[in-house]
Parts: sequence; C-alpha cells; structure tokens
Amino acid sequence: MLLLGVQQLLGGLRGAIASLDERPGPRFLQAALQIDSGHLADAAVTLRGIGAPELEAEVLVLAAGEGDDAALARARELLSGLGATARLRQLEASSRSA
Repeated sequence: MLLLGVQQLLGGLRGAIASLDERPGPRFLQAALQIDSGHLADAAVTLRGIGAPELEAEVLVLAAGEGDDAALARARELLSGLGATARLRQLEASSRSA
C-alpha cells in the first residue's frame, strides 16, 4: 500500500489512496495516506516510528525534491547508514542539478 502511495506521488497523482474506502488503522496505511495527501514530513515521522528506515529515506527524498533541505540532510544520513551508495549517488546527482 505504501509503495502504491509513493508510486502515485511520483506520478503526480494525489488522492487515489484516500478514495479506497478503507478505514485508516495500521501505521503503514497512515503513512501511505500522508504521502498521498502530500504530507511528506509527517509520513517520514510515521515511518521512523515504525522502524522502516528504507521507506523513510525514500519519502525524505521526495520531500527534498520539493525543497526541504532538512529532509535532504536526513535522507543522506539514512541512505549512508543503510549502505545504499547507489541511491545516495542518485540523490546527490539530482540535488546538484536542481
């Protein structure tokens, strides 16, 4: 569900998850709804609370793409700690070109 939210956000579609007529409950669903509604910082906090650093990092990358410098710094920190060097290089390349 969360991946669906990230994919839809990347594609520019918002609001599709919220229209699935599911009651928010689990924290992953909460994070997906936050992503879907554009509340990326809140979604990152939710994912941090769940203990999903890989997903938190990806949401922070999205927030960084919208100009959130604190999100960019946290995404770098997480990706580095996870050993996600290829993703970190992608992030660095995209932040230099922006």
